[in-house]
Amino acid sequence: MKVRIEIDDSILKKAASLTGISDNLELINLALQKLIQQAHAQAMLDLKGKVKWEGDLGEMRS
Repeated sequence: MKVRIEIDDSILKKAASLTGISDNLELINLALQKLIQQAHAQAMLDLKGKVKWEGDLGEMRS
């Protein structure tokens, strides 16, 4: 999909410096992938205390 956006040059330069990636498209794709990973991780953390554990950990380990 083609999308035309304006991104602050200083943000792109800082991201390029931190990652070693100079291609803007690659930087943006990486940023979006990391955002998705972070959202998935947060969704898992939000389940803390909401899922009942039913099992025998000792048995599973053996």
